[in-house]
Amino acid sequence: MRLMTLIIPVNYAQVILPLKHASLARTAVITYGINTADAAGDYTVLADDQVLKFHNAWTSELDSQVTIGPAVLRVGQDGGDPLAVEGSVTETGDETAAMLPPNNNLLVKKASNLGGRRGRGRCFIPWVVQDAACDEVGVIDPTSLAVRISDAESWLAVLAGTTPGTYESPMYILHDSRGAGTEPSPTLVTGLTCPALIAVQNRRIGRG
Repeated sequence: MRLMTLIIPVNYAQVILPLKHASLARTAVITYGINTADAAGDYTVLADDQVLKFHNAWTSELDSQVTIGPAVLRVGQDGGDPLAVEGSVTETGDETAAMLPPNNNLLVKKASNLGGRRGRGRCFIPWVVQDAACDEVGVIDPTSLAVRISDAESWLAVLAGTTPGTYESPMYILHDSRGAGTEPSPTLVTGLTCPALIAVQNRRIGRG
């Protein structure tokens, strides 16, 4: 079986954003791609920006026992392996209501102007859905879902801007290498949506 290699060109990075709950040993991680050109090499600050931008968009829904960051960037180089850069900033959520466990996540789907599977992506965000907002079959109620869709749209917008943070870092879909032919360039994410049905990530829950 051929292993897939993520392509991270110059002026792009993969963001590794940890979410750590105070009561769970295992850390959840969100990953996504960004354009780094605006930072002009100031990657530590750019990593800190990712925490600030995520916090700005999601803090009202994120569990108050969850710490965001520090973020790590895998920055594309002109030859050789990506450069790993870790920031220092952390933030915490504001929500104090009971939340769904970490294996029950909000699914965020990434859309772009590229057709087919390469033009789509997704990420799984834990601890942003209240227990009371989800029914017995895993469907988020419409009012709560609308708030989370608004948060996702806000996250995409603040990534592309400088408030909060220092640099623009628009979200991109990074592609795996095909191993032959012309390799695909990163694809700009044009929209984020959230289905009503929660997504399951069993590896995010602790073992007894």
